[in-house]
Amino acid sequence: MCAVVDQALENLDLLSRMPDQDLSGLSSMDTSLELQQAQEHRFQTVYRQARKMGATDSKELTSASLNVRSSTRELVRIVKAKDHLRNEILQYCNQPEQAGPAPSVGHLSNTLDKLKRLVEKKLCTTVEQQESTNGYAAELATHARELEKDIEELESQLKEERAKTERDLTYNNEIISKLNAELSDIRQKTEATRKKLEKETNTERAANLAAHETNVKAADEEITKLEEKSEAATKEQTTLEEQLRKKKTKLETEVTNMIAKYDVDVTGKQTEIDELNVVYNEELKKLKELTAFFDKVDADKANEDAEEAKLEEERQRLRTALGRLDKASARIQALARGVLSRAAAKKGGKKGKKGKKKKK
Repeated sequence: MCAVVDQALENLDLLSRMPDQDLSGLSSMDTSLELQQAQEHRFQTVYRQARKMGATDSKELTSASLNVRSSTRELVRIVKAKDHLRNEILQYCNQPEQAGPAPSVGHLSNTLDKLKRLVEKKLCTTVEQQESTNGYAAELATHARELEKDIEELESQLKEERAKTERDLTYNNEIISKLNAELSDIRQKTEATRKKLEKETNTERAANLAAHETNVKAADEEITKLEEKSEAATKEQTTLEEQLRKKKTKLETEVTNMIAKYDVDVTGKQTEIDELNVVYNEELKKLKELTAFFDKVDADKANEDAEEAKLEEERQRLRTALGRLDKASARIQALARGVLSRAAAKKGGKKGKKGKKKKK
């Protein structure tokens, strides 16, 4: 088994060094390389066409994939038989201008290497370990069969969904074609409507322009009449202004008397305000003293709360540490009891075997 894995790793290393896009530099070395290049070119062409058509699987793509695999296996057999061809390929692939192995190939190589180590480990296991491994392998095989059934069901569902998607796509394409035809018809009708509206708009514009000129003339006549009325109103307002000016003079005299009386009243009020300011300043001083006192009291209270919070955090930390110690001690005790019980069981088993031998 290890030899098979080693051979697979060696072949994979050789294939990973070969160019992944163009084998023209190698096709002249052997006919198998030329065939490999043709099969890979065919597969890439079919794959690109399938992607353009929106299909993920087809008979041609499957056939091209099988041909590439077959030619690759044949190429590996030929290279294995011809050491000089293998050396020429490696010499060509080790040139600086050639790209290195792909990351996916490296991942596959690591997987095969792990498989080799697993086989070596399996060959070195005991009978009991082998039976346990076989049981686990049987479970894995059962699980794998169940997974294969699920995969088959999912593949059938996927095929149904693909067929449904293709039907929906065909239906949608037909709808789009109909909508495009309707859109073209609507555009033609819209263009005819636009030309008709443009003609009607030009006619209405000419009519509105004539009406506007008529309205301007009427407005000019109305402005002339309003100017005449404005002159008459100006004369009337001049007379009214003289009357109001006399009234203003009378009111100014009354306002002057009121101001003098206001000044006397304001002087008395100012005296009262000064007295109130003295009382206010005394009350403000007392308020500041009380504010400072209560601020100090609040600060002391905040310090006490902070100290109490720190003490509570320390208590919680101690409770958590004690809980961890309790769990650890319980775990250690359980392990110790298990070791002691297994030791006692082994001793009991040895005594039973010795007694049977004596009876023989």
